[in-house]
Amino acid sequence: MKHLDEDSLLEYALELNDGARREEIARHLESCVDCRARLEQIKADIDVIGSARGKPTMMPPPVVKKSNVVVSLLRVAAILACGIVVGYGAAQLGQTEHICVEPAYLATSPPSSALSGAASDATEVVFENNGSSD
Repeated sequence: MKHLDEDSLLEYALELNDGARREEIARHLESCVDCRARLEQIKADIDVIGSARGKPTMMPPPVVKKSNVVVSLLRVAAILACGIVVGYGAAQLGQTEHICVEPAYLATSPPSSALSGAASDATEVVFENNGSSD
């Protein structure tokens, strides 16, 4: 007796055969123990493959957190405060403070008459009156 090939058994297990071919395979399976055993193995394999596929699942929609208005306002205020501090600091970096340094000997008054005869290591400083009367 000629045994059925794997393709014929698979088509039978998946019920893809037409009526006449299906009846022919069914008659053969009634009399052939080997083909029945191979058909049962194919059906078991189909069940394993079918169960591995599983059911399609949908992802749940994302959860939207309800935010407290006060917390949101505090966050915005904190961001603004940081921006102001950073902006002020950056503005100060670009500015230089102009300092006028005047030598101390220019700012002093003429020596008093009591010290006029005293010895001094400094050079003589002459104070001139630029035409203005005191």
